[in-house]
This record gives sequence, structure tokens and C-alpha cells, in this order.
Amino acid sequence: MISLAAQSPSQSERRFAVVTVAVSVVLFAALAPFANVPAGRNELFLPIYESSLVMCDLITCVFLFAQSGLSRSPALPILASAYLFSAAMALMHELTFPGLFTHTGLLWANSQTAAWLYFFWHVIFAAAVIAFTLSAARPAPRTPGRAVMAAAVLGALALAAVALLISTAGAHWLPRLMNGDHDRPAKYALAWLTWLVTLATLPLLWRHMRQSALHLWLLVVTFAWSCDIAQAAVFNAGRFSFGWYTGRAYGLAASSFLLAVLILESGRLYRRLAEAHAAERAQRQLAERRSMQLNQLTDSLEARIGERTGELERANETLRHTRDELRMAATLGAAARESERARLARELHDELGQVLIMLKFQLDDLEAYCLERHTRVADKAQAMRQLIDRMFEASKRVATDLRPAVLDVLGLPAAAQWVIQALKQHHPIDVELRVDPAEFEVSEPYATVVFRILQEALTNIARHAAARHVDVELILEQDRLRLRVSDDGRGFDSSAPGRADAFGLLGMRERAVMVSGSLEITSAPGRGTTVRFSVPLSAGDGALQHWSGV
Repeated sequence: MISLAAQSPSQSERRFAVVTVAVSVVLFAALAPFANVPAGRNELFLPIYESSLVMCDLITCVFLFAQSGLSRSPALPILASAYLFSAAMALMHELTFPGLFTHTGLLWANSQTAAWLYFFWHVIFAAAVIAFTLSAARPAPRTPGRAVMAAAVLGALALAAVALLISTAGAHWLPRLMNGDHDRPAKYALAWLTWLVTLATLPLLWRHMRQSALHLWLLVVTFAWSCDIAQAAVFNAGRFSFGWYTGRAYGLAASSFLLAVLILESGRLYRRLAEAHAAERAQRQLAERRSMQLNQLTDSLEARIGERTGELERANETLRHTRDELRMAATLGAAARESERARLARELHDELGQVLIMLKFQLDDLEAYCLERHTRVADKAQAMRQLIDRMFEASKRVATDLRPAVLDVLGLPAAAQWVIQALKQHHPIDVELRVDPAEFEVSEPYATVVFRILQEALTNIARHAAARHVDVELILEQDRLRLRVSDDGRGFDSSAPGRADAFGLLGMRERAVMVSGSLEITSAPGRGTTVRFSVPLSAGDGALQHWSGV
């Protein structure tokens, strides 16, 4: 429940309050001239009236305590205790009224007790309204509800008990207010004082009316109580007059008005709660339907994902199979190329070389025979022998380039040393080789692949790098062979297309894939180039088993 003390009054509520006060003023002005007209004694009126006050004030007190418990406001318990005090005073006024239950009333009352209780009742209630208004106007920290409510209940009951004690046990110290059912002069003075105290709360409530709706309704309630006091005590001369009865009607209106507002507000809040609950239930049903739809979509999506996963697995399997076939084809192609190179190298070395040597020997004989008889023929034979020497050297060089014999005879470390020496003979480049361990053997196809990658890297350095120093590392670690070639040349942007050495790099990558090795080429303009190649020395690949080698 939202407290009325926390709600600002709406424009319609302010108009309703103004209309209510205006109607009360009109009725008061119409009834005031007849306040002293005798209306006869009705023994049932006061019990019914004050029993109604007790019930209205108690219910209002419960509503206000409930709101203070929710809002933790330190001001609301003051107003709630004021209504509890009003209920207690109404009950005691009924019990002590002379002639209602006994001649002087119950609770050790005397003929003056009921009159004094009436004025204590209204003065203290007005003072409580003032205390509530001032407390609500000050910002105060929220306090625990139970402690405040307990103190407020005990304070209200204790104050009512003190008022009863003063008006009964202390009656001999108090002036007499009543002479039977007729008022004495002291009663008029006390009535005017009580009325003025009640009227004094109106400007204060008016000033704080915009603060909350509760202040607005208290303004209406306090005005009704002022009309009650004026009709019942100020403008009439005794009990059971027309003003005495109409004043009680104002009192009943004052007591029940705030209760009616609280009940209506509770009904409005309950209606809003019911609407919110219905909306929440509709939202929950919508969420359940959406959840069911989502579950169906999830199941459908999972089924489609399963289908797509199966398709992807089949596609991956096909891709792996195709990749293995391409890899095998590349391996077989490379093996065939190496085999063809070896065959050509052997033919150049064995057949062409031998033919050239035999031809050279015959030219030597021809030159010796013709040296004394045919000088010109001898000169021609010598020139032909020089050409044959050059052709023999060229065939040896071509055969070595096709398949260096040192790789087959002395192994990979010696072949690496040989290719580095060949680079140094033709280019002014300082090359440092580190082999660890110094001697080791590597089976095919690994030896050929590593040698070709080293040969291609050094060729690229000689052609494009303009390097002055190159570091080469060839390291065998258990079942893995590592090669690193690093230069201090100009480098290149590896992501730029159309490089002059693109085919050489592509060849190195193809050879690395062929033996399931990893090739990493890092370079940057002006920072040199580093080629790292690593290959596991295993022989489980079917394609490698078809390697012909030499």
C-alpha cells in the first residue's frame, strides 16, 4: 500500500476538498442560529454515536499504523496514535457520561468528568495533528516500524489514562463546567479555547496541503471537528440542544471521513493490484507461449544444426580425403621430380661425361699426330679440346645442381656445408652454419626436403636480400629436425602481392606440407628475413613410402 503521506493531492482531490469545506460552511451557517433550541433527551443517541466514533477511529488507527509500517515514516505513528487516543477518549466519554449507565457515570466519574474529557479529547487531538504536520515537514531518517508503533500505542493509552485520572481523581482542583445539563461560565471559556486551538491547526494544514494528500484530508477533518466544537460547545448553552446534536453529526463526519478516504484508497490500490496481477498473469501466459514456441524453435534448430553438423562432418571428411590425395599427389610429383633429376644427373655424369672424356683423349692423339705435320689442324684440335673441357665442366655443374652427389654420399650436414660454400664462392655474403649434433643421418624424403628449402632460402637471399650476413641453424632434436635461416637484408612485406620470390616461397611451403612440416617466414622491410622449418621424423604417411629418391 502506498502511503497517503507520500502522495501529492491531485487537482480533482483539491476541488473535492474545497467543495466539502464549502458545503460544511453553508450548513454550519444555516444551523448555527438554532444551536440553543432544545431538542429533547435521547438516551440511545450518545451510545450509538460514540460507539461509532470508537469503531471509526480504531479502524483509521489500524490503517495509519499499517501505512507507517510500510513507509517507515516517523510522522505517521503520531497521527495513528492521535486516532487511538480519540477512540479511547470517546469510549471513556461514553462510560462517564452522567445518567447513561449510572447517575454520575462509570470509572469513578463525577458530574464534571465527561465535560472535561470532551475538552481534553479535542485539545490533545488538535495538538497531535499539529505535531504530525510539523514532523512530516522535517526530513527525518526512516526508523524501525515496530519500535515506533509500540511507543505510539503506549503513549496514546497513557495520555488517555492521565486525562481520565485528572478528570476524576483531580476533579476537586478543576473548575465546575456543568450545572446538570446546563453550561456554567467556565465551560464557555474552555470551549472557546478548545475551538481556537482547533482552528489554529487549519492555517498550518493549509500551508502544507500540497505536501501530501493526507494533509489535505486532515484539513477537511479538522474543519469538521471545529464545526463540532462550535455547534456542541461554543454556540449552545447545554446538553441535548439542537447544536449539541448537530455538533455530534459533524464529529461523526470528522471521524469517518479519513476512514472513508483510506478505504477508497485501499480499494483503488487493490483494483490496481488486481489489474497488475491480471497483467502479470497475461504476461506469464504470453511468456509461457513464447517459451513453448522458443522450445519448438530450439528443437527445430537443434535438428537442423544436427543435420548441418552431419553435412559438415561429411564435407570435412571429403576435404580431408581430398587434401590427403593432393598431398600424396604433391609428394609423388616431388618424388618423381627428384628421381628424374637424379637420373639426368647420372646420365650427364656417366654417359655424357664419359663420351666427352673419350673425345678429349682422341683429340689429344689427333693433336699430337698433327702437331709436326699439320699445324693448323693441331690448333683446331687444341681449340676443340678446350671447348670439350668447358662442356665437361658445365655438365658436371648441371648434374650437381640437379642432384648434388654430396647429399647422397655424405648426408644432409655435408650437403648444407656444400651449398653454403657454393654461395660464398659467387656472392660476398658471410654465412655462419651451426649443426647440432655435428654428424647425423636423416632418411628420405626429409633430407631432400630440408636441403631444397635451405637451397631455395639461400638462393632468395643471394638474388633479392642484399644481405651481408646469414645465420643457418640445422638442429636435430630427438624425433624432430629444425632449420632456421636468418639474414640481415632488406626484407619484404610478406602480405604484399606480386613479390619476385613468390614462386620460391610457394615451393618451400609445398615441400613443407608434403612431409607434414611447419614453415614460418617472418620478414619486414629493412629488418631482414627469417625462415623457420620444423618437421617430425616419422614414416607413417603412405605417400612418403612411395618416395623414389635416388
